[in-house]
Amino acid sequence: MDSKSELKKVSRVGGVLALLRRVWETKRDQLTWTALRVTVGLLWLNSFWGKFTNPAYVSGFAATNRGFAAKTSFGFYRDFLNSVVIPNADFWANLTMYGELLVGVALVLGLLTNVGAVAGFFLNLNFWMAAGQTGSTFSVNIVMGTAGLLFALSPGAKWLSVDRLVAERLFPKVAQRHAKLVKAFLQRPLAL
Repeated sequence: MDSKSELKKVSRVGGVLALLRRVWETKRDQLTWTALRVTVGLLWLNSFWGKFTNPAYVSGFAATNRGFAAKTSFGFYRDFLNSVVIPNADFWANLTMYGELLVGVALVLGLLTNVGAVAGFFLNLNFWMAAGQTGSTFSVNIVMGTAGLLFALSPGAKWLSVDRLVAERLFPKVAQRHAKLVKAFLQRPLAL
């Protein structure tokens, strides 16, 4: 390869990286990330509410997962469903339902945002492995799982959040002493 084509390739990569950096850091995009985080959190709360108000959810959880186990193309996950989830269906039904509640609250409020986003990713990963091949929820689980990872990585997703309020306004001295921990949660140094 000649040096001109190498330079073009490097400038294209630099352009993409500069665009990504701009998307992560500008105020407008922080509002967008925050709005997306809250929207996905509301979707989680809606999913929780649908399960919570459905009297057949817990009692039908084992049968639903038997159907998923029969259709999943992941052998290890079929074994997991058959040997762990289905025998303890009531526990897993409640864990799933209240996990959705906690993820929704975390994302809507921005309270322990990273924890909620990663938990949401793992819930969606499990939903995808169990029911992804059935078609109706395939794209939803991929989009929401990816969103969870992006919320955990994006400083903009924490722009308007309880996490930021606590770190920057309520306990600034504690936050300064634990700057690395705050940066891990907010993906940015403190703006005091």
